[in-house]
Amino acid sequence: MVWKIWSRTDDIYISNRSGSEFILQQSGEFKWSVSRNEPTIEPYGEFLWQRPNPTSTSAAHVLRIIIPESELRGDEISENIDNVRWIAAPAPGHATYIECYLTPPLDTLEDASFPYEALHTFQLSASSWLVVLLHEEQMTSQHHSVLSEHRETLLGTLRNKGIEQSATMRSVAISRDSIGTTSAFEIVPFSDR
Repeated sequence: MVWKIWSRTDDIYISNRSGSEFILQQSGEFKWSVSRNEPTIEPYGEFLWQRPNPTSTSAAHVLRIIIPESELRGDEISENIDNVRWIAAPAPGHATYIECYLTPPLDTLEDASFPYEALHTFQLSASSWLVVLLHEEQMTSQHHSVLSEHRETLLGTLRNKGIEQSATMRSVAISRDSIGTTSAFEIVPFSDR
């Protein structure tokens, strides 16, 4: 699945081709929009909560995207992918984690140190930075539970709506951990393995 990250007037947009769009608004609101085309357990529409804010000395962890190896499938891409940065597939039983942080106002990231590889950074007009980090970890039992629970609920929803499953179908499952970090799991609503 291709994920896109960009900003417009200090609002940060993170979207994928299945129809999910996350908007981290300058006001502090964090919006998740689900299109009518995305298979999801939620009705299509918008879901809103407050995003964490950076302190004067530390960045706020605003979103985690988890792409489990078990959810990867080949895909026919029919869009311009010239500016896509391809990420290596994680090892079996692992997931790629894309961590999104919002910094306090800084002139530069020159002296900043990151715990993981910097995938992308850009500065907003208010001098804060969005820092996107990349790493791989083994899937935890909690993550397997979230995937399994959402997949079963999603399959029930698809059956109830009379929607036929397809190999290209993708969705996003949302979870929040004990410290309030929102995670978006890439999910395939059926198992073909």
